[in-house]
Amino acid sequence: MAAILFESMILPPIPVVGKLARYREWIIEGHENYQKRSFRNRLYLNSVQGRSLFSIPLEKGKNEQMPIREVRIAGESWQKAFSQRIQTNYGSAPFYEHYAPLLMSIIYQGFQFLFDLNLANMQFLIDQLGLDVHCKISEGYSKEPSSGIEDIRDFYRPNMEFFSKKPVFTYEQVFHDVTGFVPHLSILDLLMCCGPEALTLLKRHCT
Repeated sequence: MAAILFESMILPPIPVVGKLARYREWIIEGHENYQKRSFRNRLYLNSVQGRSLFSIPLEKGKNEQMPIREVRIAGESWQKAFSQRIQTNYGSAPFYEHYAPLLMSIIYQGFQFLFDLNLANMQFLIDQLGLDVHCKISEGYSKEPSSGIEDIRDFYRPNMEFFSKKPVFTYEQVFHDVTGFVPHLSILDLLMCCGPEALTLLKRHCT
């Protein structure tokens, strides 16, 4: 297949990016309705206690029924909390000093809409992983995409089934001496720990 279709995500987990790395064309679903308990506004980081959830807070309302591009982020207080979480969890990571400033320059831009923040983060991943891909937003919603497009919308969900799957590869994480290897975290974990080697690992083990 020539392209892959997937939902907007804040900073996708490693297995998702491993899947995406197989394709040269990425299509982000821009015409769906927001769905709760997904990677759209959730990412999982490493910590001294193990897997740690961070959720981008959304304005109260019936987001579940709202078009994804109309879902608003609630205020800006989360930006400082996120920055502190990244510093606490990854301040000692080998590539923290390289990636953290770049990521924070996006986080502090003051995006009002979740979709726009996710789109900026996706471009950050493409640039920092050195991926040769064309990324675009879907032109409309279709339950069954055109031939030649693999549809993985909502295939990956943050549930026990996902997190209990055996990882296809491991690497040295920040708290490995305390927690052992913690699988299926955000791609940010792999970047912070492995830097430029991240793409090599993804292509070697996930393709």
